[in-house]
Amino acid sequence: MSKWPTMLCAALLLVGPAARAQTDDAAESCATLAQFGAFDTRATTTDADRTESFRNWFCQANIAAESDLHIAAGTLGISADVLETKFGFDPNGGADFLEWKHALCATSHSDPTVADHFAEFANGIVPVATKALAACDMPPGLHARLETTADPCEVLVRFGLTPAPGLTAPKDVQLIATNPHLVCKPAALDAPFAVTGPTDLLCTRHDDTAMVLMVSSPQAHVTRLDRLMELPQVLPDPQTLLAGEYLVDIAWRDHTGRTIPPTTDTWKLDLSTGVCRITGSGTAYSPRSAWFNQAAAMCSPTQITFTGYRTFDPATRKASQFTLTLRSEDNGATFTGSGSDSNGNVALLATARHKGAAGPTDQQVCK
Repeated sequence: MSKWPTMLCAALLLVGPAARAQTDDAAESCATLAQFGAFDTRATTTDADRTESFRNWFCQANIAAESDLHIAAGTLGISADVLETKFGFDPNGGADFLEWKHALCATSHSDPTVADHFAEFANGIVPVATKALAACDMPPGLHARLETTADPCEVLVRFGLTPAPGLTAPKDVQLIATNPHLVCKPAALDAPFAVTGPTDLLCTRHDDTAMVLMVSSPQAHVTRLDRLMELPQVLPDPQTLLAGEYLVDIAWRDHTGRTIPPTTDTWKLDLSTGVCRITGSGTAYSPRSAWFNQAAAMCSPTQITFTGYRTFDPATRKASQFTLTLRSEDNGATFTGSGSDSNGNVALLATARHKGAAGPTDQQVCK
């Protein structure tokens, strides 16, 4: 395998004269597919399953920057510009790509508008993606790729063999993972099996620990160092991660410029409907309390952006609107930020601490 990239998604090649006819460009394209993976395009999969599989690909693949999206989408034959437009990311608007991706993935399960966008987009590009995947299966040799499924705890590892003179079907193919708790069938992890045609292994995670999947086949000159792809951690469900009560401390400077004692309130976050709902239980009608009606909010493990209305602010004898932007660096255990209201009061520092667990465990068991 010295002439070829160490691991090609859908292009693990058996060494032979016909295999060497593959162009470097095709090899590079399929290697990129190995890096970012693909989504399940099987004809037996329902539209709903394909849609959720595409969502899982988009949300779980190692796509952490806009440039990664362009590379991954281009390999699957998808226009990244169309994808960005469809889902509302403006590369010229100053938004952070990873924050936008997390926020989108946090709402896609239950927000009907986002879910419809995913369904329309995924079903429209299945033929294009299928054609792109088929192109990687054409060169003679052993092929392997990883696809996400409708279940974020399951992955599909698809093997195939494109015959050619002088190529022998391998009987010693093994799938290896850095997470020993991965369960695969019909062939078990590390168990040798033969690939004489299309062969699928369905693998189930025990937990969400990030792992690397590799393929070994000495007969095909493929070693266990040949990486299929890194399978990142499952993005946590926002309701499980963020829902519950937060102790909120806000240090204020009022409309006259005076710094006043901080307020302490309890806020409750609920994302069960797919929309972030924040309610407060501060002292009724006290200045700068959390006694408010929510106008809008967006919640993700990295940021809460919130707008609310007070029915009356005794300090200014007016109703007021206030906004807060809070960021988290520990997956939602603690948020900090600042904001202001329409009456000139400024929240110099706002801290929201989750009253539940200190944060998610390193290994969350798949359910």
